[in-house]
Amino acid sequence: MPESNEFSPILTPIADFFANILRVPGGIFRDILVSIDITMAKGVFIAYFTLLIIWVLLLKREEVLVTNERTGKTVSLRPYAVLALLSQVIIYLIY
Repeated sequence: MPESNEFSPILTPIADFFANILRVPGGIFRDILVSIDITMAKGVFIAYFTLLIIWVLLLKREEVLVTNERTGKTVSLRPYAVLALLSQVIIYLIY
């Protein structure tokens, strides 16, 4: 059983008040989300990550290069970004 403290008689009615107010919009929002087809949601995410891959591939070379201050080596972040985004696409395709 949770312990009661001196603020409990004040905070419980306030919490109940906000819970009652948010119950209606929360129920509406839940009904909307439940009505979305899972394949459509997956398609939206796959399209989103595919567009991000295309965007990363179209970035200028100067925008994807980073130089290590310690060694002075320049590394392109493009393959890592594409690999990370592609893994997201694969995850959504599998599951």
